[in-house]
Amino acid sequence: MAIWSTASLEVPSLGLHHQRAGADSFDPEAMHKSTVRRPATLSKTKLACVPSSRALAHLLVPPAELRVERRAAVRVLPICLSVLLAEFPDVAGFTDELLPGIPPYFRRDILRFTAAHDPLPNAKLYPLFEPEGHVDGELIIVGPQATLQRDHLLTLSPTTSTPRAKGYKDIVDGEEGPATSEFSNDAGVEVDGTPPDEYSWDVESSSQEVPPPLHTLVVLNSPIPATTLFAFPLILTRLALLALPTPTPVHRLPRICPLLEVVDLSYNPWLKEPPGGQSTENLESILQRIEWGKWARLTVLGLRGCDVGPDIVSKVNKGRWEEVHVVMEEHRTFTTTMSDVEAMMRSLRLND
Repeated sequence: MAIWSTASLEVPSLGLHHQRAGADSFDPEAMHKSTVRRPATLSKTKLACVPSSRALAHLLVPPAELRVERRAAVRVLPICLSVLLAEFPDVAGFTDELLPGIPPYFRRDILRFTAAHDPLPNAKLYPLFEPEGHVDGELIIVGPQATLQRDHLLTLSPTTSTPRAKGYKDIVDGEEGPATSEFSNDAGVEVDGTPPDEYSWDVESSSQEVPPPLHTLVVLNSPIPATTLFAFPLILTRLALLALPTPTPVHRLPRICPLLEVVDLSYNPWLKEPPGGQSTENLESILQRIEWGKWARLTVLGLRGCDVGPDIVSKVNKGRWEEVHVVMEEHRTFTTTMSDVEAMMRSLRLND
Protein backbone atom coordinates (compact mmCIF):
# COMPACT_ATOMS: atom_id res chain seq x y z
CA MET A 1 0.00 0.00 0.00
CA ALA A 2 1.47 3.30 -1.07
CA ILE A 3 1.97 5.95 1.56
CA TRP A 4 1.12 8.83 -0.75
CA SER A 5 -0.30 8.98 -4.23
CA THR A 6 1.64 11.07 -6.72
CA ALA A 7 -1.47 13.11 -7.37
CA SER A 8 -1.73 14.03 -3.72
CA LEU A 9 1.72 15.03 -2.54
CA GLU A 10 5.29 14.79 -3.73
CA VAL A 11 8.13 15.28 -1.27
CA PRO A 12 11.22 13.94 -3.02
CA SER A 13 13.54 15.12 -0.25
CA LEU A 14 12.47 12.12 1.79
CA GLY A 15 11.88 9.90 -1.19
CA LEU A 16 8.13 9.52 -0.79
CA HIS A 17 7.62 9.28 -4.52
CA HIS A 18 10.01 6.34 -4.67
CA GLN A 19 7.62 4.33 -2.54
CA ARG A 20 5.70 3.58 -5.74
CA ALA A 21 6.07 0.15 -7.19
CA GLY A 22 8.84 0.02 -9.75
CA ALA A 23 10.94 2.86 -8.34
CA ASP A 24 14.17 1.49 -6.94
CA SER A 25 16.43 4.53 -6.64
CA PHE A 26 16.38 7.99 -5.16
CA ASP A 27 17.32 11.01 -7.26
CA PRO A 28 18.59 13.91 -5.09
CA GLU A 29 18.33 16.35 -8.00
CA ALA A 30 14.59 15.80 -8.13
CA MET A 31 14.28 17.46 -4.74
CA HIS A 32 14.83 20.91 -6.22
CA LYS A 33 12.77 20.28 -9.33
CA SER A 34 9.58 19.20 -7.63
CA THR A 35 7.14 21.30 -5.73
CA VAL A 36 4.84 20.57 -2.84
CA ARG A 37 1.24 20.68 -3.95
CA ARG A 38 -1.95 20.71 -1.96
CA PRO A 39 -3.69 17.32 -2.10
CA ALA A 40 -6.23 17.14 -4.87
CA THR A 41 -8.33 14.42 -3.31
CA LEU A 42 -8.25 13.97 0.44
CA SER A 43 -10.91 11.72 1.89
CA LYS A 44 -12.20 12.97 5.21
CA THR A 45 -13.57 9.57 6.10
CA LYS A 46 -10.47 7.54 5.28
CA LEU A 47 -7.97 10.27 6.22
CA ALA A 48 -5.62 9.35 3.40
CA CYS A 49 -2.98 11.73 4.76
CA VAL A 50 -2.53 9.74 7.95
CA PRO A 51 0.00 6.96 7.32
CA SER A 52 0.13 3.71 9.19
CA SER A 53 2.44 3.30 12.17
CA ARG A 54 5.15 1.66 10.07
CA ALA A 55 4.85 4.28 7.35
CA LEU A 56 4.85 7.08 9.90
CA ALA A 57 8.07 5.75 11.41
CA HIS A 58 9.61 5.87 7.95
CA LEU A 59 8.47 9.44 7.49
CA LEU A 60 9.76 10.66 10.83
CA VAL A 61 13.09 8.81 10.65
CA PRO A 62 14.25 8.80 7.02
CA PRO A 63 16.97 6.32 6.05
CA ALA A 64 20.52 7.58 5.95
CA GLU A 65 20.76 7.11 2.19
CA LEU A 66 17.94 9.61 1.69
CA ARG A 67 19.75 12.43 3.46
CA VAL A 68 21.19 14.91 1.00
CA GLU A 69 24.21 16.82 2.27
CA ARG A 70 24.37 20.60 1.92
CA ARG A 71 20.76 20.83 0.83
CA ALA A 72 17.74 21.91 2.80
CA ALA A 73 15.52 18.87 2.99
CA VAL A 74 11.80 19.42 3.35
CA ARG A 75 10.45 17.76 6.45
CA VAL A 76 7.39 15.67 5.83
CA LEU A 77 5.81 16.00 9.26
CA PRO A 78 5.06 19.77 9.07
CA ILE A 79 3.71 19.30 5.55
CA CYS A 80 1.44 16.47 6.65
CA LEU A 81 0.19 18.46 9.63
CA SER A 82 -0.45 21.53 7.49
CA VAL A 83 -2.47 19.47 5.03
CA LEU A 84 -4.54 17.80 7.74
CA LEU A 85 -5.32 21.00 9.60
CA ALA A 86 -6.21 22.81 6.38
CA GLU A 87 -8.72 20.10 5.50
CA PHE A 88 -10.50 20.40 8.85
CA PRO A 89 -10.67 24.13 9.67
CA ASP A 90 -13.97 24.01 11.55
CA VAL A 91 -14.43 22.66 15.06
CA ALA A 92 -16.88 19.91 14.08
CA GLY A 93 -14.61 18.43 11.44
CA PHE A 94 -11.56 18.68 13.69
CA THR A 95 -13.16 16.93 16.66
CA ASP A 96 -15.51 14.48 14.92
CA GLU A 97 -13.51 13.45 11.85
CA LEU A 98 -9.82 14.26 12.29
CA LEU A 99 -9.15 13.31 15.91
CA PRO A 100 -10.82 9.86 15.81
CA GLY A 101 -8.79 8.95 12.73
CA ILE A 102 -5.28 9.75 13.93
CA PRO A 103 -3.11 7.55 16.17
CA PRO A 104 -2.69 8.71 19.77
CA TYR A 105 1.07 9.22 19.47
CA PHE A 106 0.46 11.63 16.57
CA ARG A 107 -1.44 14.08 18.79
CA ARG A 108 1.65 15.45 20.48
CA ASP A 109 3.02 16.45 17.09
CA ILE A 110 -0.23 18.26 16.35
CA LEU A 111 -0.11 19.98 19.74
CA ARG A 112 3.45 21.25 19.27
CA PHE A 113 2.97 22.22 15.63
CA THR A 114 -0.18 24.24 16.24
CA ALA A 115 1.31 25.90 19.33
CA ALA A 116 4.12 27.32 17.21
CA HIS A 117 2.36 27.99 13.92
CA ASP A 118 -1.42 28.16 14.42
CA PRO A 119 -2.59 28.09 18.07
CA LEU A 120 -5.81 26.21 18.62
CA PRO A 121 -8.83 27.65 20.44
CA ASN A 122 -10.33 25.93 23.45
CA ALA A 123 -12.99 24.24 21.32
CA LYS A 124 -10.29 22.31 19.43
CA LEU A 125 -7.55 22.16 22.04
CA TYR A 126 -9.33 20.38 24.88
CA PRO A 127 -10.80 17.61 22.67
CA LEU A 128 -7.20 17.02 21.57
CA PHE A 129 -6.31 16.32 25.22
CA GLU A 130 -8.92 13.58 25.59
CA PRO A 131 -9.15 11.00 27.04
CA GLU A 132 -6.11 11.33 29.36
CA GLY A 133 -6.54 15.10 29.78
CA HIS A 134 -3.15 15.79 28.18
CA VAL A 135 -1.07 14.67 25.20
CA ASP A 136 1.74 12.32 26.15
CA GLY A 137 2.21 14.16 29.44
CA GLU A 138 2.15 17.66 27.94
CA LEU A 139 -0.25 20.60 28.10
CA ILE A 140 0.52 23.62 25.90
CA ILE A 141 -1.80 26.63 26.07
CA VAL A 142 -1.19 29.58 23.74
CA GLY A 143 -3.30 32.69 24.17
CA PRO A 144 -5.26 34.67 23.47
CA GLN A 145 -6.82 31.85 21.44
CA ALA A 146 -6.90 29.47 24.41
CA THR A 147 -7.01 29.69 28.19
CA LEU A 148 -6.03 27.29 30.94
CA GLN A 149 -9.17 25.88 32.56
CA ARG A 150 -9.12 25.30 36.31
CA ASP A 151 -11.72 22.52 36.13
CA HIS A 152 -9.54 20.66 33.65
CA LEU A 153 -6.55 20.79 36.01
CA LEU A 154 -8.65 19.45 38.86
CA THR A 155 -9.45 16.35 36.83
CA LEU A 156 -5.71 15.69 36.48
CA SER A 157 -4.97 15.84 40.20
CA PRO A 158 -4.07 12.51 41.83
CA THR A 159 -6.98 10.86 43.60
CA THR A 160 -7.15 8.39 46.45
CA SER A 161 -10.33 6.66 45.32
CA THR A 162 -8.47 3.47 44.35
CA PRO A 163 -8.81 0.91 47.17
CA ARG A 164 -5.45 -0.18 48.49
CA ALA A 165 -4.56 -3.82 48.99
CA LYS A 166 -4.88 -5.04 52.54
CA GLY A 167 -1.72 -5.61 54.49
CA TYR A 168 -0.88 -8.16 57.14
CA LYS A 169 -2.44 -6.12 59.93
CA ASP A 170 -5.72 -5.84 58.02
CA ILE A 171 -5.81 -9.61 57.51
CA VAL A 172 -5.13 -10.28 61.20
CA ASP A 173 -7.85 -7.85 62.21
CA GLY A 174 -10.22 -9.61 59.87
CA GLU A 175 -9.46 -12.97 61.42
CA GLU A 176 -10.48 -11.66 64.81
CA GLY A 177 -14.05 -11.49 63.56
CA PRO A 178 -16.24 -14.52 62.79
CA ALA A 179 -14.22 -17.74 62.70
CA THR A 180 -13.49 -18.80 59.14
CA SER A 181 -10.72 -20.52 57.25
CA GLU A 182 -10.95 -18.05 54.37
CA PHE A 183 -9.35 -14.67 54.15
CA SER A 184 -11.83 -11.84 54.16
CA ASN A 185 -9.99 -9.94 51.49
CA ASP A 186 -11.71 -7.32 49.41
CA ALA A 187 -8.51 -6.71 47.47
CA GLY A 188 -8.55 -10.27 46.17
CA VAL A 189 -5.23 -11.48 47.53
CA GLU A 190 -6.27 -15.06 48.28
CA VAL A 191 -9.50 -16.99 48.88
CA ASP A 192 -9.49 -20.69 49.84
CA GLY A 193 -5.78 -20.78 49.17
CA THR A 194 -6.32 -20.00 45.47
CA PRO A 195 -4.80 -16.81 44.08
CA PRO A 196 -7.04 -14.67 41.87
CA ASP A 197 -6.64 -14.85 38.11
CA GLU A 198 -5.07 -11.42 37.77
CA TYR A 199 -2.11 -12.54 39.90
CA SER A 200 -1.59 -15.88 38.17
CA TRP A 201 1.67 -16.12 36.23
CA ASP A 202 0.16 -17.99 33.29
CA VAL A 203 -2.70 -15.56 32.66
CA GLU A 204 -2.01 -13.09 29.88
CA SER A 205 -2.61 -9.48 30.80
CA SER A 206 -5.10 -7.66 28.60
CA SER A 207 -4.48 -4.24 30.09
CA GLN A 208 -3.05 -1.60 27.78
CA GLU A 209 0.03 0.43 28.48
CA VAL A 210 -0.63 3.06 31.13
CA PRO A 211 -0.28 6.57 29.66
CA PRO A 212 2.34 8.81 31.24
CA PRO A 213 1.12 11.32 33.84
CA LEU A 214 1.14 15.03 33.18
CA HIS A 215 4.70 16.31 33.54
CA THR A 216 4.91 19.43 31.32
CA LEU A 217 2.71 22.52 31.40
CA VAL A 218 3.33 25.48 29.08
CA VAL A 219 1.21 28.64 29.13
CA LEU A 220 2.04 31.47 26.75
CA ASN A 221 0.32 34.86 26.62
CA SER A 222 -2.73 33.69 28.55
CA PRO A 223 -3.87 34.87 32.00
CA ILE A 224 -3.65 32.51 34.98
CA PRO A 225 -5.87 33.49 37.91
CA ALA A 226 -4.69 32.62 41.40
CA THR A 227 -7.41 29.98 41.75
CA THR A 228 -6.12 28.26 38.63
CA LEU A 229 -2.52 28.46 39.84
CA PHE A 230 -3.43 26.72 43.08
CA ALA A 231 -4.93 23.86 41.03
CA PHE A 232 -1.62 22.99 39.34
CA PRO A 233 -0.90 19.25 39.68
CA LEU A 234 1.66 18.27 42.27
CA ILE A 235 3.47 15.95 39.86
CA LEU A 236 4.61 18.61 37.39
CA THR A 237 8.33 18.52 36.56
CA ARG A 238 8.47 21.09 33.72
CA LEU A 239 6.65 24.41 33.84
CA ALA A 240 6.77 27.42 31.52
CA LEU A 241 4.68 30.52 32.22
CA LEU A 242 5.69 32.88 29.44
CA ALA A 243 4.60 36.48 28.80
CA LEU A 244 1.52 36.27 31.00
CA PRO A 245 -0.59 39.41 30.41
CA THR A 246 -1.50 39.83 34.08
CA PRO A 247 0.46 39.12 37.29
CA THR A 248 -0.09 35.85 39.10
CA PRO A 249 1.34 34.74 42.49
CA VAL A 250 4.10 32.51 41.15
CA HIS A 251 5.91 32.84 44.49
CA ARG A 252 3.47 30.16 45.70
CA LEU A 253 4.72 27.65 43.14
CA PRO A 254 7.47 26.01 45.26
CA ARG A 255 4.81 24.76 47.67
CA ILE A 256 2.28 23.92 44.95
CA CYS A 257 4.69 22.08 42.63
CA PRO A 258 7.78 21.05 44.65
CA LEU A 259 8.99 18.50 42.06
CA LEU A 260 9.76 21.00 39.31
CA GLU A 261 13.05 20.50 37.48
CA VAL A 262 12.68 23.11 34.72
CA VAL A 263 10.95 26.45 35.36
CA ASP A 264 10.66 29.20 32.74
CA LEU A 265 9.18 32.54 33.84
CA SER A 266 10.55 34.56 30.94
CA TYR A 267 9.05 37.81 29.63
CA ASN A 268 7.11 38.61 32.80
CA PRO A 269 8.25 42.10 33.86
CA TRP A 270 5.72 42.10 36.70
CA LEU A 271 7.99 39.68 38.60
CA LYS A 272 9.74 42.77 39.99
CA GLU A 273 6.47 44.09 41.42
CA PRO A 274 5.03 43.20 44.84
CA PRO A 275 2.10 40.76 44.94
CA GLY A 276 -1.21 42.45 44.32
CA GLY A 277 0.32 45.26 42.29
CA GLN A 278 1.20 47.39 45.31
CA SER A 279 4.00 49.84 44.62
CA THR A 280 5.34 50.24 48.15
CA GLU A 281 9.14 50.20 48.23
CA ASN A 282 9.30 48.25 51.50
CA LEU A 283 7.42 45.28 50.09
CA GLU A 284 9.27 42.40 48.49
CA SER A 285 8.69 41.70 44.84
CA ILE A 286 7.15 38.46 43.58
CA LEU A 287 10.56 37.22 42.48
CA GLN A 288 12.12 38.00 45.87
CA ARG A 289 9.41 36.06 47.68
CA ILE A 290 10.05 32.81 45.82
CA GLU A 291 11.48 30.14 48.15
CA TRP A 292 14.11 28.72 45.83
CA GLY A 293 15.25 26.15 48.36
CA LYS A 294 11.89 24.37 48.12
CA TRP A 295 12.76 23.35 44.57
CA ALA A 296 15.36 20.74 45.44
CA ARG A 297 15.29 19.20 41.94
CA LEU A 298 15.52 22.45 40.00
CA THR A 299 18.13 22.33 37.22
CA VAL A 300 17.12 25.09 34.76
CA LEU A 301 15.51 28.47 35.46
CA GLY A 302 14.47 30.81 32.66
CA LEU A 303 14.23 34.55 33.41
CA ARG A 304 14.72 36.05 29.96
CA GLY A 305 13.30 39.49 29.42
CA CYS A 306 12.53 40.02 33.12
CA ASP A 307 15.30 42.62 33.71
CA VAL A 308 16.54 40.94 36.88
CA GLY A 309 19.92 41.61 38.45
CA PRO A 310 22.85 39.17 38.48
CA ASP A 311 22.40 38.59 42.20
CA ILE A 312 19.48 36.30 41.44
CA VAL A 313 21.94 33.55 40.49
CA SER A 314 23.46 33.43 43.97
CA LYS A 315 20.03 33.47 45.60
CA VAL A 316 18.79 30.57 43.50
CA ASN A 317 21.92 28.48 44.10
CA LYS A 318 22.25 29.19 47.81
CA GLY A 319 22.78 25.95 49.73
CA ARG A 320 22.82 23.71 46.63
CA TRP A 321 25.33 21.01 45.77
CA GLU A 322 24.73 21.46 42.05
CA GLU A 323 24.16 24.89 40.55
CA VAL A 324 20.97 25.75 38.70
CA HIS A 325 21.47 26.98 35.16
CA VAL A 326 19.83 30.43 35.13
CA VAL A 327 19.04 31.76 31.64
CA MET A 328 18.51 35.52 31.59
CA GLU A 329 20.85 36.96 28.96
CA GLU A 330 18.07 37.93 26.56
CA HIS A 331 16.44 41.29 27.28
CA ARG A 332 13.72 42.42 24.93
CA THR A 333 10.06 43.32 24.95
CA PHE A 334 7.80 40.43 24.11
CA THR A 335 5.11 41.00 21.53
CA THR A 336 2.31 38.71 20.46
CA THR A 337 3.23 38.45 16.79
CA MET A 338 3.37 34.97 15.33
CA SER A 339 7.12 35.23 14.77
CA ASP A 340 7.61 35.81 18.51
CA VAL A 341 5.27 32.96 19.37
CA GLU A 342 7.12 30.58 17.04
CA ALA A 343 10.50 31.61 18.44
CA MET A 344 9.22 31.17 21.98
CA MET A 345 7.85 27.69 21.39
CA ARG A 346 11.01 26.52 19.63
CA SER A 347 13.12 27.54 22.63
CA LEU A 348 11.18 25.43 25.11
CA ARG A 349 12.83 22.40 26.69
CA LEU A 350 10.33 19.62 26.13
CA ASN A 351 10.75 15.87 26.22
CA ASP A 352 11.19 14.36 22.76
